[in-house]
Amino acid sequence: RGGGSPSWMNCEGSSCFDGIGHPLDQTGDLRMMSGCGKDGCGRSSVPGNMSFANDPAGSDFTAVEAQHSGLVLDVPGASQDDGVAIDQFSNWNVDHERFWLESTGDGYFTIRARHSGKCLDVSGASRSGGAPVVQYHCTESDNQRFRLLSYGNGSFAVQAKHSGQCLDIAGWSTSDGGRLIQWPCAWTPNQTFRFRR
Repeated sequence: RGGGSPSWMNCEGSSCFDGIGHPLDQTGDLRMMSGCGKDGCGRSSVPGNMSFANDPAGSDFTAVEAQHSGLVLDVPGASQDDGVAIDQFSNWNVDHERFWLESTGDGYFTIRARHSGKCLDVSGASRSGGAPVVQYHCTESDNQRFRLLSYGNGSFAVQAKHSGQCLDIAGWSTSDGGRLIQWPCAWTPNQTFRFRR
């Protein structure tokens, strides 16, 4: 897929992996693939083998950077409270801008804030476009489960299991404080995220 891509994207045959530890014996756009890897569900844990996070020990949390703005997801004021709306903000390398992705064993992941231990949650399990994404105590419900859809260049769309909609920075905001919402997947830069150490 090009010399600038991670090594796991530049391979063929049974030695290929999808970047989250699942072997692939087919080629093509990962956004079009569904279900579990060839080794079955629940075999891999994101922190342990996500090559794009460059974290072989699984010890580090990651910043989640919006492509269109270069800002990272942030829990405002380092709040510990349920229901606080997630926004984007300048990267200050602080714990309330760091998240851990954990496999739920079904091809989806929870996204947990380092400072609070709480999960990203589509508020009220809404299925409506524009619903805010908040932090909330982890419940393992489908509105806290997200699938990573690869663009093949180290960037991902993040799709909510319960609604099939994607995480989105509202209104294409490029300012600190732009809100994180769900919106029908459009493969636009404000729905495109990178994971940064």
